[in-house]
Amino acid sequence: MSIKPITPTYSNISFKAGKTRVFADFDNTYTPFSHNDMCQKDVFVNDQNQRNHFNNYFNNFKNLKDAAKDKFSLTITTGRNAAEYIFVENALKEQNLDYFSPDYLVTRDGADKFIKENGRWIKEENKDKIIQEKAYGWNAQKIKSDLKRIISLNTKDSFVIESPVNRTKWDYPGISMQDELEKTNPYNIKNYVSFSKDENNIIEIAFSNKLPVDRLKQLINWYLNNNRIDSVLSHYPKDNNAYFPQYDNGLVRYEPGNRMIIKPKVDNKPLTKLYDVKEEVKAVVVNDSNDFVIAAGDEINDEEMLNPLNYIDIFGINIDKNKPINEILENENVLDAIYKLPLKIIIVGNSPNLEHLREMDRILKSKGIDKITCINSPDDPQNGLANAIKKAMYKYSEQNDEYSYYMGMNLFKYLLETTTNLY
Repeated sequence: MSIKPITPTYSNISFKAGKTRVFADFDNTYTPFSHNDMCQKDVFVNDQNQRNHFNNYFNNFKNLKDAAKDKFSLTITTGRNAAEYIFVENALKEQNLDYFSPDYLVTRDGADKFIKENGRWIKEENKDKIIQEKAYGWNAQKIKSDLKRIISLNTKDSFVIESPVNRTKWDYPGISMQDELEKTNPYNIKNYVSFSKDENNIIEIAFSNKLPVDRLKQLINWYLNNNRIDSVLSHYPKDNNAYFPQYDNGLVRYEPGNRMIIKPKVDNKPLTKLYDVKEEVKAVVVNDSNDFVIAAGDEINDEEMLNPLNYIDIFGINIDKNKPINEILENENVLDAIYKLPLKIIIVGNSPNLEHLREMDRILKSKGIDKITCINSPDDPQNGLANAIKKAMYKYSEQNDEYSYYMGMNLFKYLLETTTNLY
C-alpha cells in the first residue's frame, strides 16, 4: 500500500515557520576526520590535499548556513563531553582550518546542552531545570558530593578528584585525568577515583583498576535506590575505548578503563540523544510551525533518535515494539503518523547495528514514505552529509508549501540550484 500526501491545515503560522533544525552526531557523522587527525598539529599542515579536503567539506556547511541564515541551525549531539569537544575545536582553530562550528552542542548522548554566545560555549540552564523537574531527586552536584564521601569512607589512600576529561594526557593533554593526578607527586599515587567535572545531567566516575569497584558499585546503587533518585547506573569494567593510567611506585602503565556512568531517567527512560530531537519535533507539531527537523547519526548510540517509531506517540500512536518490524509497518495508523512527522533521518555509514533501520527504510519506501536516507560516508562527494541535508530540505519544501514559502525565496533558489545534480 502507499500513503497519499496529506495537506495539513494550519490555524496559526509560527514566527519561526520555515526553519530547519539539524541534530548530528559528531564522530563519523558530522566529521569524517579522526580525533588524531584533528588534534595532531602536523597532520593537515604537512598535507595540502588533506587540508583542502577538510576545508571544502566544512565550507559546504558554511555555504548552506550563509544561504539559510536564521532559517537553519545545527546542533552537534555527541558522546563526548564539553571539554573533549572544545579541545577538538581549539585544535582546529590553531591549525587555521575552516571548521564550521555548530550553533548548539549537546554532550554525553543527550545530557548537557550548550549555546554558542560570542564565540564561547555557555551551558543552557533551562535544560538542567527541566531534567531536575522530571527526574525525581536528580541533582548531580549533590549526588557527586555524597558519593565522594561514600567512596572515601570505603577505600584507603585513594585520590578523589574531578577532571575535565577522564582520559590520558596523550589523548587530551592539559585537561586529562592524568594531568590532574600528576599535579601531585606520582610516587604517592596508587589508587584514584575521578569524577567528571562541570556536568549536570550525567556523572562519570573513573576508577583505578585495583580498587574494589564491585563493592563500590553496590554502595552507589544502594545510595541511588535508598534516595529514590530517578537514574540508571552503567558499569564498564574493561572499557577498551577508554584507557586509564595505572600507577605503581612512580611507574605508569595503561589499561582498559574501569568506569561508571550515572544518568537521570526522564519519563522512566535514561536520558539519550532522542530527548532533544523529540522535543523539537513535538514543538513543531504542537505549534503548527511548519519547521523541519533532521537527525543524523552512524552508530548504536544514535539509534533512538534515528528510529521514526520513537516519535509517533506524539500523534497518540503507541505500538508493541516486540512485534516484527514488517508487522508494525502494516498498521495504517503507524504509517500515517510516520508520514506526518516533520522529520528526516539520515543514517551515515554501514554499521550492522543499524541494519534494522535500513530494513525499515526499505519497507517504508515500498509504501511510498521517504523518511530515511542512507549514505555510506559523510564526505561522499555526491551524497555527503551536507548534500543529504540540502536534498532533504528541498524535498520537504516540495511536500510542505508553508515550509517552502516561509523559508524564503533566496534559500529555496539555493537549494534548487545546489541539489539539481544530486538526484
